[in-house]
Amino acid sequence: MPLTERRKADRLTMIAGIENLLKRMGVQYQRTEAELAEICPRRLSVELTLPRGLQLTVDFDGDSPQPDCHVLSWHISTTSSACLSNVFQSVNNYHFQKATDIAEGYAALLAVLEDRITAAQDGTAFSAEREENYRQRYEAGKLPWQQAGRQ
Repeated sequence: MPLTERRKADRLTMIAGIENLLKRMGVQYQRTEAELAEICPRRLSVELTLPRGLQLTVDFDGDSPQPDCHVLSWHISTTSSACLSNVFQSVNNYHFQKATDIAEGYAALLAVLEDRITAAQDGTAFSAEREENYRQRYEAGKLPWQQAGRQ
């Protein structure tokens, strides 16, 4: 029987497997389920910190409306100008600082995580060309938040 986030014992096994993967790959992370424990009491989560400000929260929620369909919302820290490459399934095509992967089931989740972490560590998760474009738009004041309120 496959692991499912619907079962408490499985959630514990799954989060332990994620932590083992992160430790093996030398990824900084912290458990974060306490932050939402009051409104999500059946949720276990870890927040990953990867090179160049790449971040991700992985969670297993027993009350998920789409159990075992893991939507990975990658994002770049606001303190970084790094831009993501197309190694991700879907990259925001305006600022290239957010990306999404979808993994159906726990085995697929582990595979996607290992692939993306490797890409972040070897640099292929990032795009120098997109970063140069981002820098030029930033310096010209043409990023969306720089334009907000201007008419």
